[in-house]
Amino acid sequence: KVAVPGAETGRPETGREFAARMKDRFVLKGPREPKEGAGEKNINPPNSEEAQGANTPHNNKTGSGPKSEPPPPSLIHLVKDTMGIDITDAVKRRYEEDQFFKLILESPKDYRNFEVDPSGLVYQQSDGGRVLCIPKILYKGRSIREIVIAEAHTLLAHLSARKTIAYLRDHVWWK
Repeated sequence: KVAVPGAETGRPETGREFAARMKDRFVLKGPREPKEGAGEKNINPPNSEEAQGANTPHNNKTGSGPKSEPPPPSLIHLVKDTMGIDITDAVKRRYEEDQFFKLILESPKDYRNFEVDPSGLVYQQSDGGRVLCIPKILYKGRSIREIVIAEAHTLLAHLSARKTIAYLRDHVWWK
């Protein structure tokens, strides 16, 4: 067996060394009570006192159904907030500059999976909903698509290209 120098020599420590070092510092705790507004699941059933107090006037919320989580913010709104660029304003009424979208604007009834908004925006519709179409245009000398990709990558904390593409597919579309 080869003698391996200790981790204190500067080499990365192994998983076993790390586990041995953390053994006395790490305590695994079970599930906790959810914080208010953190979800609908109740981990522990209420005891009899809590069950009786649930119908008191200050706890009774009749008429209000289960609260649903607000949808995650749209990429379009996040780009506006972080870069100061309102993507919808940047592409509004500029679809005719892109040859593909020009065809859609000329005969929207021929393209049933696209919706032309009265405000001048084009959306692509599918079973999963509708997403904003991004034309091939320049905004202050930069491709608007490049701006959207760069901002999505930054918003996702520089995760992989695969995750960035998956995120973009949920919010925008282009040919």
